[in-house]
Amino acid sequence: MTSPSSSTAESAPLAFLRNNVIAVGLADVWRSFSDRRAKLGLSNPGSVENLAKEVQRDVLLNNFMFTGVRADLTKIFSMNPLFQVSHQFAMGERLNPYTFAALYGTNNVGVLAAPCGSPACLTERYRFSCRETWTTRVNCPPALITGGRPRP
Repeated sequence: MTSPSSSTAESAPLAFLRNNVIAVGLADVWRSFSDRRAKLGLSNPGSVENLAKEVQRDVLLNNFMFTGVRADLTKIFSMNPLFQVSHQFAMGERLNPYTFAALYGTNNVGVLAAPCGSPACLTERYRFSCRETWTTRVNCPPALITGGRPRP
């Protein structure tokens, strides 16, 4: 006769994984990494976007170091719904001479940003959050236009 706890464990939907060699091996590796991380006292570093932001903006000085002149003009027309327009003028190396950007956002729709740089390109970015933990981001890269036809 079997005990009630063993029959419940055998009838669980994923009970077959306890006898699978690959699943047991992966669980052992995961447990080993978790134990090592716990011994080192490492915290959760966060999302990939936050790690990239820390490295690119907080550590590297590329955004603050350039040769030339840059001016940003931004006008906020409305806060609810959010609508703003910005112009960027620049002279120097690795800078677009002119960039225009428009931003639109509401609580229900999300945020739509569309910067347009000088080489006839338009980049669309859309961010939608239907819950606090679920965010959808869509980036539409441009097709550079020369002579009225898209580049291959």
